Amino acid sequence: YTFFIIRSGRVCASNKSNGSEVGSLGKSQAFGLQTMIKDAPTNATYTAESPVFVYFLTRKDFHRMIGSWQDALDGISVSRLTMRKTRITRKTRITTVTKHDHLKLEDLEKFNVLGKGAFGKVKLVQSKGDKTVFALKALSK
Repeated sequence: YTFFIIRSGRVCASNKSNGSEVGSLGKSQAFGLQTMIKDAPTNATYTAESPVFVYFLTRKDFHRMIGSWQDALDGISVSRLTMRKTRITRKTRITTVTKHDHLKLEDLEKFNVLGKGAFGKVKLVQSKGDKTVFALKALSK
């Protein structure tokens, strides 16, 4: 199952059982989240009303990057399944985190803000040297 965010264009949502139009979606609107979370088919059909460009995230990719949906809600950034498969230990995790501790802010190219919260924001950044991509959390008090 896949989650979509519309970059441009319009998409019509209709009831899968009777074909009646439910609504229309446009730029920055999303669909497919519930199917990805529940791992179940949707009861809607989505049809492009114009040329449409979308960003998308499959359930498989979500699990690979974030972990299970429950892990994400619990604030666990590495899935329990990934930890079991790779036998990550506390020492391994610390090594992974500190592998790039020599980097300075000026060594990073900043891209989009990935999210904002009560205590700061998370930005997508990339090392100018080895091109490693990071999510950089900036805290504010």
